[in-house]
Amino acid sequence: MPFNPPVIIELRNLLKQYHGPDPVTAIADINLEIHEGEVFALMGASGSGKSTLLRHINGLIEPTSGSVVVDGQELKALSRRQLGALRSRRMGMVFQHFGLLPHRSALENVMLPLELRGYDSRSNRSRAAEQLALVGLGNALHRFPEELSGGMQQRVGLARALVGNPGILLMDEPFGALDPTIRRDLQDQLLDMVRSRRITTIIVTHDPAEALRMADRVALLRDGRIVQIGEGEDVVRHPADAGVANFFRGIEASVSKIPLPAVSRIPAAEIPHSTVAASHASPEVAEIPDRLARRLLLGPPRYAPSRPGLFWAGTLVEAGALAMAAAGAAAGSWPRTATFAAVFLAARLIPVRHNTAVARELVSALAVSWAIYVLILLRVFDTGHAIALLAPLKDKTLFSLVSAYLDKAIAWMQITFAAAFTGIVIAVRTVIESINICLTWLPWPVPVFVLLFAAWQFAGPSVFLLTVAALAYTLLFGLWAQTIVTVSLVGAAVLIAIVLGIPVGILAARSAFLRKSLSPLLDVMQTLPSFVYLIPAVAFFSVGKTPAVVATVIFAIPPMIRLTTLGIREVPSSTIEAAYAHGATPWQVLVKVELPLALPSLLLGINQTIVMSLSMVVIAALIGAGGLGYDVVTALRNIQGGAGFLAGLAIVFCALVPDRIIQKAMRKNRRYIKH
Repeated sequence: MPFNPPVIIELRNLLKQYHGPDPVTAIADINLEIHEGEVFALMGASGSGKSTLLRHINGLIEPTSGSVVVDGQELKALSRRQLGALRSRRMGMVFQHFGLLPHRSALENVMLPLELRGYDSRSNRSRAAEQLALVGLGNALHRFPEELSGGMQQRVGLARALVGNPGILLMDEPFGALDPTIRRDLQDQLLDMVRSRRITTIIVTHDPAEALRMADRVALLRDGRIVQIGEGEDVVRHPADAGVANFFRGIEASVSKIPLPAVSRIPAAEIPHSTVAASHASPEVAEIPDRLARRLLLGPPRYAPSRPGLFWAGTLVEAGALAMAAAGAAAGSWPRTATFAAVFLAARLIPVRHNTAVARELVSALAVSWAIYVLILLRVFDTGHAIALLAPLKDKTLFSLVSAYLDKAIAWMQITFAAAFTGIVIAVRTVIESINICLTWLPWPVPVFVLLFAAWQFAGPSVFLLTVAALAYTLLFGLWAQTIVTVSLVGAAVLIAIVLGIPVGILAARSAFLRKSLSPLLDVMQTLPSFVYLIPAVAFFSVGKTPAVVATVIFAIPPMIRLTTLGIREVPSSTIEAAYAHGATPWQVLVKVELPLALPSLLLGINQTIVMSLSMVVIAALIGAGGLGYDVVTALRNIQGGAGFLAGLAIVFCALVPDRIIQKAMRKNRRYIKH
C-alpha cells in the first residue's frame, strides 16, 4: 500500500563498527525512511544486524557515523534528558528476551512507563490492568515474571510497550516465545491496535510468513547491509538475488499465491576438517617420556610448566630432606643422613606424566630450587661469614627514621586540618548521642517489642525464639545499659558505613578506573589487623567514643563497598536496557531497577558490616569506647573469666540476632532472590 508523508523515522548513511582486536562492522550503508502508521519488518538470518539496527532507532546504540532522525529530531543532537523524554513520550519497545523487572509483578512491570512519566499511581494501576486484560493476562496481574511462562512474559512485555500509547513501537522478535494459536490471535490483535492508533511499528523477525502477513514493507538484511526493500509481494515476486529467493521459499501459498521463480539453493560453505594432534599440546609444550636420567637431573622443576603445585610440593619435600640429611652428616649420624638422602632421591625419581617447558621456564624453575638447596647447605655447614650474611637484619635505623617522619606528618596534619577533624568529631558524636538518647529515653519494653516484632515478621518463629532468648539473657543479667551503649556505637558505625559505602560502591560499579583503584586499598583495609585501625583514630581524634567509631567504620566499610558494587554490576543488562528504552533517566534506572535488584547484595553488605563492627567492640573499648567491650576488657584485666565470658556472650547475641533476621528476610522474600 502507498504511504504519504510525513516520514517519522529516517536513517541516513548509518554505520556501526565495534573496534577491538578483531573489528566488526555490525551495520553499514543503511538508508531508510519509515512513514507514519507503517508496519515495517526487518528480516534476515541471525547475525545480520536486525536487532542492532532496531536499537539505533531509539538511541540504545549510538552509530559510528551517520544519523538517525525521529520526528524531525536527530538523535545524536539530543541531550540525555531530551532523548529520554522522546523515548518516554513517543516510543515503546518489546524485547526478544522480555526485559521484565524480576522484582516487580506483571502489573507493576506494565506500570513502569507510566511511572517514568510521573503519572498518578492510581490511574497507572487501572491503565496497566486494562492493558494486561487486552493481551489475555487479566488474571495474572500480581504474578511475578518467574511465575509466568515465556509466552506470558512476552505478553507482559507487549502490554508494557503499549500502555503509554506510543507513536512508535519497536519489536524485537515479539512473537517468538508464543504458541502458534496465541501467536496468530495476538498478531491480529496487535495489527488492529496499531492500525487504529496509526502507530508506526518496526518488527524484527526471522519468520518470513509473519513479516509478509503483518508488514506493509519488508527489508532483508545480510551482513549488516540492506539487500532488498519493498512491499512483501514485490520482494517475493522479484527477489534481488538467490539468497533473497531462498529466504522466502515455501511461503508463497500462504502469502500471495505467487509462484516463486526456480532458484537453486545457495550451497552451504564447506567446513574444512582439521586434524587433531594426538598429543593435544601447544607448539611450545610437548609431552615427553619421563626417563630415569632426566628425573635424576631435573627433579621437581620438570613439573613447573604443567603442574606447578607438584613442583612446589616436590621442592619443599626435597629441601626438607636435604636439610635433615645435611644436619645428620654434620652431626655424624650416618643412618639419619642415609634415610633422608633416600627421601630426597625418592622425591626426585617418582615418575609422573607431565609436559616439559621451553628452556626459559625450565631454567627459572631450576634456579629457584637450586638456590633453596644451596642456602640450606650453607646454613647447615658454614659457621663463618655465611651465617652472618643469612642472619635476619637487626638494624632498625631506617625504621626509626621513617617513624619519626610519620610522627611529624601526623603532627602537621593535626594542626593543619584541625577544623576538619573537629567537624568529624561533632558529626560522629551527634550520631552516637542521638541513637543513645533515643534508646535510653524510651522505656525498655519499647525496643524489646520492636525487635521481637521484626524477628517474627521478617524471620519467622525460630529467629523469634532466638531473639526472646537473647533479650531475656541481656535483661536478666543486668547488661541492658551496657548493651544500649554498644548498640549506639555499633549503630553509628554501621549507619556511617552505609551512608558512605553505598554511594562509593555505586560509583565503583559505574567506573572501571575507580573500581581498579579501590580494589588494592580495600584489600589492605580487610587484611590489616584490627588493632592497627586504632592508631590513626587515636592520632587524630584522641581517645573515647569518636575514635572508636571512626576505627570501626574504617574496619567495617570494605564489605559494604564491595557488595554494593557487586550487586549493581550483576543487574542484567537486558533489564537496564528495557528501562532506558522506556525513557528512564539514569537516576530512575538506579532507583527503580538497579538498587531493588541489588538488594540481596546490599543486605548482605549491611549484615557483614554489622558483624565486623561488633567484632571491634572489645578492641574499641581499649581506647575508652565503653559498653559490653569495656566489661570484657575489665574482666581480662582483673582475671575474671566468668564475667568476661558473660559479657562476651552478650556481644555474640548482639551480632547473632540481626544477622539471622537479615538472612531469613532475604530467604523469605523470594522476589529479591531469584533473578
